[in-house]
Amino acid sequence: MKSQLWWLPLTWTANLGLAMPYVVRRSKEEIKKIQNL
Repeated sequence: MKSQLWWLPLTWTANLGLAMPYVVRRSKEEIKKIQNL
């Protein structure tokens, strides 16, 4: 079981790295919407 756990942080960081630009772009758009109101 423990030998299978080593890849979990790898996939987690990879998913975080892939999701980060989308989250940043999304939050920027939300801020623009709020400022426009």
